[in-house]
Amino acid sequence: TIGSAARLRLWPEFGISFSGVKLANPEVGNGSAFAEVETMRVNISPGALIRRRVEIDEIKLINPIVNLVVDAQGRGNWETGKTSRTAEDATSAAVPPLYVEGGTVNFLDERSGESHLFKRLDLALTLPSLEGAIDIKGSGDWRQDRVSFSLFLKSPQLFAGEGTPIDLNVSGSWLNFAFS
Repeated sequence: TIGSAARLRLWPEFGISFSGVKLANPEVGNGSAFAEVETMRVNISPGALIRRRVEIDEIKLINPIVNLVVDAQGRGNWETGKTSRTAEDATSAAVPPLYVEGGTVNFLDERSGESHLFKRLDLALTLPSLEGAIDIKGSGDWRQDRVSFSLFLKSPQLFAGEGTPIDLNVSGSWLNFAFS
């Protein structure tokens, strides 16, 4: 759902803003929304609009809250069903960069009661095409520490199946971790 009408923005970037965006939680979980976004800004190319085409330059999520829940049966509310994908399944659609400012991620495991909070999350996600590599860089607060991270997956659609090259780096005052 979207809490207010879309607003056209002319400055500093041309685009559309939405406020109070919510993504419902599937049946799994404790009843809270899966995601809530205070403001979503979609920056659009004005030149493309003149040519009667919509081209999204980037998407910015301001103060989003994502609630990840594993229910008592071990199902995650982010799981949408098991499908196996291959590189041929993906299309070559362009994917705009996604930026998150001031995000929060809540994680709750209802089986054990264990919970984690990741806040003040700032990140940049680039995925040039659906079959291309994914690159995520950012930082956030976890356990009273500012943690920086980066993740690179050469082929995200093959990650769970055939596998793909991956680089993961996490660093903070009490943690330094790298995996390749």
